[in-house]
Amino acid sequence: MIQNIDLPAIQLSADSLTCRVDSVQLKIVSPHQLVSYVWTGPDQFTSTLRSPYVYTDGIYRVTVTRDNGCTATGAVEVVNRHIVPEITIRTDSIRCTAAELTIHIEPDLPDRAYQWSGPGLLTNGSPNPIINQPGSYFVTVTNDVTGCQYFTSVLIGDARVYTMANVTADTITCFRDSVRIIVHNPEVVKATFDGPNFHSEALSPFVKESGVYHFMLINEKGCITEGNIQIVKNVNSPQLSVQKTDFKCNQDSILINATSNMSGTEFTWKHESGSILTGSAVFIKNAGIYQLEGLAPNGCKSIQEVNIGFDTIHPVFMVLPVDTLTCSKPEVTLKTEYKGNGTIEWNPGNVKNNQLLVKSPGIYYVKVTGENNCSTLDSVEVIESKNFPTYESDASTINCKDRLSTITITPTSPYEMINWDNLNNPDQIDDNSLQKVTSFTGVYTFFITNDEGCVTSGSVEVIADIEMPKVLKKIIDTLDCNRKVIDIGVVLNESASSFLWNGPNLFDFITRDSVISVRTPGRYTVQISGENHCITVTNFEVILDENDPEYSVFTDTLTCDKGKINIGINAVTLGLEYLWSGPSGFSSTLHNPKVFEPGLYVVTITGKNGCVIKDSIDVHQIITHPEIIVQDTFYMPCDLSGVQLNLASEDQIRTYFWILPDGSLSADSTPIALTEGAGTVQIVDNYGCPSQSANFVVYKDPTPAAFDYTTDTLTCQKTVISLSASSEESVEYEWISPDGNRLYTSHINGTEAGDYTLIVTNIRRCKDTVIINVPIDTIHPSITLHSDGLIQCTHRNVLLDASGSPSGQIYRGRWTTLDGNISSVITDYIVNVDKSGTYYFDLTNIVNGCVSTESIFIDETPSSFNQMFAEVQIPYCEAVPNGSIRIGELNGIPPYVLFLNGQNKGNQVLFENLSAGTYKVEAIDNHGCSVIEYVEVPSNGNLEVTIDDEYFILFGDSLLLRPEGLNDLTGKAVLRWFKGDTLVCTGCTELWVRPFVNTVYTIEQSIEGLCKETVHVLVRVRTNMNDAIPNVFRPESSSGNERFYIPQTRGIKQIKRILIFDKWAENVYAAYHLSPGLKESGWDGTFNGKECEQGVYIVIAELLLSNGQTWIYKGDVTLLR
Repeated sequence: MIQNIDLPAIQLSADSLTCRVDSVQLKIVSPHQLVSYVWTGPDQFTSTLRSPYVYTDGIYRVTVTRDNGCTATGAVEVVNRHIVPEITIRTDSIRCTAAELTIHIEPDLPDRAYQWSGPGLLTNGSPNPIINQPGSYFVTVTNDVTGCQYFTSVLIGDARVYTMANVTADTITCFRDSVRIIVHNPEVVKATFDGPNFHSEALSPFVKESGVYHFMLINEKGCITEGNIQIVKNVNSPQLSVQKTDFKCNQDSILINATSNMSGTEFTWKHESGSILTGSAVFIKNAGIYQLEGLAPNGCKSIQEVNIGFDTIHPVFMVLPVDTLTCSKPEVTLKTEYKGNGTIEWNPGNVKNNQLLVKSPGIYYVKVTGENNCSTLDSVEVIESKNFPTYESDASTINCKDRLSTITITPTSPYEMINWDNLNNPDQIDDNSLQKVTSFTGVYTFFITNDEGCVTSGSVEVIADIEMPKVLKKIIDTLDCNRKVIDIGVVLNESASSFLWNGPNLFDFITRDSVISVRTPGRYTVQISGENHCITVTNFEVILDENDPEYSVFTDTLTCDKGKINIGINAVTLGLEYLWSGPSGFSSTLHNPKVFEPGLYVVTITGKNGCVIKDSIDVHQIITHPEIIVQDTFYMPCDLSGVQLNLASEDQIRTYFWILPDGSLSADSTPIALTEGAGTVQIVDNYGCPSQSANFVVYKDPTPAAFDYTTDTLTCQKTVISLSASSEESVEYEWISPDGNRLYTSHINGTEAGDYTLIVTNIRRCKDTVIINVPIDTIHPSITLHSDGLIQCTHRNVLLDASGSPSGQIYRGRWTTLDGNISSVITDYIVNVDKSGTYYFDLTNIVNGCVSTESIFIDETPSSFNQMFAEVQIPYCEAVPNGSIRIGELNGIPPYVLFLNGQNKGNQVLFENLSAGTYKVEAIDNHGCSVIEYVEVPSNGNLEVTIDDEYFILFGDSLLLRPEGLNDLTGKAVLRWFKGDTLVCTGCTELWVRPFVNTVYTIEQSIEGLCKETVHVLVRVRTNMNDAIPNVFRPESSSGNERFYIPQTRGIKQIKRILIFDKWAENVYAAYHLSPGLKESGWDGTFNGKECEQGVYIVIAELLLSNGQTWIYKGDVTLLR
């Protein structure tokens, strides 16, 4: 028996990961026969292959088993050499003083290649390219060892500041034969100008010739600006034209105008007399020759002669003969034989016309005015020959006696007919009638025509005089004690024929006079007959006045005050006369005389009606001295505010005269004495009589009155307070309320809060004062209400909370409602309600009786639960019914009860293991509000992957594999890509591949390992790089074939070097580290600056391929000339 327990010997190796190599192969070398391999590594890598490919750097471990069952373990490190080259770019800005700029890269290492792109590259392939334009330049730096690339860019600024040329020059004119070209740019330091026979380097040169001048400006930054300026020469003389007229009649001046073809021309007019005028339009007063000079703005002049003459010839004409005006020819036409231009004016009438139609005789004047304003005046007389018929007319007057009028027309010259204007006359009268009897008043018009055709119009007026006599004034008086006979009568508007009187002692008494005398009172009537027989009746009421005057007397009493008084009469009857007599020969005619002595006064009163009456007045006199009683001692009050003095008298007192202890005087009835001492008092009674003086003394008494008092408080319940005071002494009480009212009782009631003043005075007149404050307590309790909960759907419970309001033994609360419902004790501060409505909370302070009420409205809240979001998970495929519905975003009041297809699912919101279809989901929230949704769970069908099973690419090309028909609706399907057995990518929906050999790619689509769908794709690689390198070129070509170069070719990454030899093996061209496709780096067919001859040349190129291999190309190229 042979024992074989030797462990397997293994040797592990692996290349490094680089920017060119994204996967390496783990290799095992062993002298033994190995039967199994188990690899582990980073990112949970596992494999059972002998030499698997890996994509991640790190330590990889393998356990191998040999044919004898013994195992061994080894490890190998895969190194990541993705070393990205790091560089620093140093550069400057493009400037006018340097047309080219070099970009510098640091550090410049030998194992790096550089590829630049940008707007102004002059060289490429080096770390220090030359450029000539600003802008962004991009560089790709490649590490030749690792293939790693670094991409960056640099912005080249533009420090070139070009001047915006501001160059001006005036115009060459007759004023100036040269102008200066001015450069207005302050930054310009140098300039050159070139023009017609001209060159200058001055900044602002003078030039004399017109034309185009080229300038070149150099600014302080060295930047050049070029341009042209046009110098204009304007020496043209103005072309003048004149608008003029000759002097006409009645013109003392005329206006002449000059114009020029050049704007701004100044004009000067010189008369032959030497006078000068200026302006384009001038008024001249003299005819003759004027020299017009026009000076243009360019200084150039033109002169023109202008002749002004006279046009003053008057027009010549004659008035044509005119006919005579007759009744048959009532109008004639006046004409002239003038045919010239102008105007013809006829007067009177100021008619401007060639002829005038006139109807009246007289002298008419015609004035003809020519176009030169000259006029000629002539006249013509128009004669009238008309004999009009004459007549006399009469019409009798209609009055109260005769109601008809007779119209009579009497012609006083021959006539043929008479026509009446019956259309307008008051009554119809037959034509040719000379008389008419009518009752119609008014104006009657008629027309009398004679044999000459002359018509005279006339009129006659029928007047009705039926107006009754009008009484303008009644004459009447009153019978009285003086007048026993009076006149009565009338004043009329016109004379009357008779007056018929009736009255007391009168019967049908006829007079021609309008006034009669009467002596008996009573009613009188007069009938007045006018001259037109019309009658007016008027009445008189004669009154008898023998009444005595009505009056009353007044008098007064003589006193100490009144040494004289008025006595008199208060008359009721107006217009009375008075005669007084009295003691000591007194007399007066006044109605209110002044008297000085007592006694009997007699008055005689006479009225206007002459009636007389007598009366008398007895005048009395009172002169006595009043007596007074005043206490001899007064005591001042306790508060030393003074003592009130007083006195007593049986007489009526009018004036007081106090002399107080301090020497001051007072006229008060009860003055205040403020100091101790002696004083006096005297009074005057109502009759002005003084009393004897009385003496008194004032002392101080410090003993105040003793008293008690009570107070009170105003509240909401107690609106009237009661205050009282009491004392064992005999005292007086005085209360002063806050509003100043005074009460004099021991007890008062009030409605005001504040300070009440109580003054207590004892029998010694000592006073004591106390201020009693009555407070007010009417503060209503403050109520704070809030609610919690709501009335919504089946949830009907709201908590009304007044607990934030004052509480305690002195407060009583109560809830009430009219339209709601309280479901708990209404006297609690916190109650429950279950119905919408207005709820009132009354809070009473039982101490002050104040009550406050607040309300709160509880509205029924509409259901706000109207949202339910269903998140649907689609079943993976038909074979896997793992669809689900997740309910979320419910905007109701949690917790919720859910129903799926009518089944109560409690608070479950996730419904799983569902097949495709429509599901009814209902959610009911905590308030009983519900939302129903019909949720569609779509069908995902079965997974599909559609892609061609075979593709062809050229060597070095990349290919995008993009499957179509990915119909996954769940969004969870994952594509896994395999290159052979190696997983290349997970989750990629497309994949770029660049195989260098034919390769099979496997695409697997699944959802979490379920519902798998797998396809295979073969990518075939063709290599034909030789065909891509050209073999002929012509340097003189204009179609782009003027250089030989290796174009961008699939699979060729870099040209390490390229050499070209002629037939003598002379190396005519060599280049290194080029990128393919750079035409400017190609061979132009020259060697050492000379053209090479036409022929075939050998090409040897060392090329770096995309797969990292190096390919040596050997071929030839033909140069054509």
